[in-house]
Amino acid sequence: PNLGDWVIRQRRDYRMQQRRKASTEDGELTPERIQQLRDVGLDFCMPEVVYYERAFDALWAERIQQLTQFREQNGHCDVPSDSGVSLLETEDLGAWVSEQRQFYQVLKKRDVPSHLTQDRIDEMNALGFKWE
Repeated sequence: PNLGDWVIRQRRDYRMQQRRKASTEDGELTPERIQQLRDVGLDFCMPEVVYYERAFDALWAERIQQLTQFREQNGHCDVPSDSGVSLLETEDLGAWVSEQRQFYQVLKKRDVPSHLTQDRIDEMNALGFKWE
């Protein structure tokens, strides 16, 4: 990874850690590390970070809407990852559902920064989503 990618990751990890307000673990940003990064001039609140976060939030809202529609039409949230149907939207939704299950499994094993927040887990649980 190049320096730009590393900086983006530091900003993302910082933002996720601030959302969770959780204790740090190996590989996460400690208060000392945050201060060191600030001392060398790293700005954790760059516009591209805000843009990325808004884009991710918009994608989340779109996928939740699609999952809700899928559930209304099929009576469940078990979207096939490869439906064999040429509907790109369903295939994308299946891949997204599979990814959320992977994120959830990682969170169960170790509390690490993730866009899969407890609010989002609750939102999917309310739809009857099965994590296994």
